[in-house]
Parts: sequence; C-alpha cells; structure tokens
Amino acid sequence: PSEQLKATVIRLELGERVGIRDLALLRPGVLLVLSGPAQEQTGVPYALHLLDIAAGDKLTTLGTLQPVVEGDRKGKAEALLVLAADADHARVVILFDSLANGGAREYSVPLQ
Repeated sequence: PSEQLKATVIRLELGERVGIRDLALLRPGVLLVLSGPAQEQTGVPYALHLLDIAAGDKLTTLGTLQPVVEGDRKGKAEALLVLAADADHARVVILFDSLANGGAREYSVPLQ
C-alpha cells in the first residue's frame, strides 16, 4: 500500500493478427513471450520470443512451435512456465488448450 505501482506499455511487433498468449519472467528485465493467433485464424504459428526491456525493448524471435496434435485434436499453446535458465538456454513447459490435461510439453530453448 505504501508504494505506487507504475504501468508501462510496450508495443511488440509480432506480426499481423498475432497476439500474446502468455508472458514469463526469465530474469529481471527479460521476458519470454509466447505468441500465436489473436483469434481462431489459421496460418499463424505459435512462437517464442525474448523481450529484453533493459536493452530498449529489444524483441528477438527464438523459434516457432511445431503443431501439437493428439488424435484428432490440435493443441493451442496457452501457457508458459520457465523451469530453469542460464545465459544460453531455457527449459520451459508449454500447456495447450484442447488437449487432455493441458497437453504439457517441455522444450529446451536456445536464448541466442
């Protein structure tokens, strides 16, 4: 209560019809961004990006996710959790809407 919170808007150029699905703190001043379709459109991949706020809001695309399919259901990446990270790699879990129990998948992500 004694501190005032200040919000800062950071515009990210992710592409046309691309939205932010989730954000995860990698380390102070650095976020991982999970992006994907803003609505239900096709042809927009899910991707991971590195947002370095300390470096002037520098956005680096780390890679796109291959489609995740279980039976006749295609997963929609919705949530991101950082398990561990060092200067070069991060281990993350991504959860998928439309898949049983969230369809959790673990990824090793190069950060450069």
